[in-house]
Amino acid sequence: MVEASFPDELWYSSFRVTRGTFAYILHEICDDISRQDTPMRKAVTPNRRLAITLYYLASTAEYRTIANLFGVSVAFVSTCIKEVCEAISNKMASAISFPSGDNLLKVIQGYDEDWGFPMCGGAIDGTHIPILAPNESHTDYINRKGYLMQGQI
Repeated sequence: MVEASFPDELWYSSFRVTRGTFAYILHEICDDISRQDTPMRKAVTPNRRLAITLYYLASTAEYRTIANLFGVSVAFVSTCIKEVCEAISNKMASAISFPSGDNLLKVIQGYDEDWGFPMCGGAIDGTHIPILAPNESHTDYINRKGYLMQGQI
């Protein structure tokens, strides 16, 4: 299996979770994403279904690229991502907590001091937008997805 052969560093950059977190998520949703083998084909394992979904969420890869990497069809990738995301949402919504009271004030203060984002109470992920970076220190504007448009501002 492709994901089993990944060294730890490649694992994290591919799935954006540790192996331990992957195992925890899999344990929580395994029954919801398991499918039965049929006389026509063997079912894709829950492990592979979760890996496909996390790979998609962690990358800019197209369905076709993911299908080729994991040895499944493009249509399967589409269906798989929807089903796994629904299972995560249904089973694990309580795992997401939002700060409140003094903790919220500390988080807001930290985002303002560290990043210059006033009144920010937390972040789940970001939207990556290509920009025209200033000529000076332009490499500071490259994100983990490699976006950079160097030019004059």
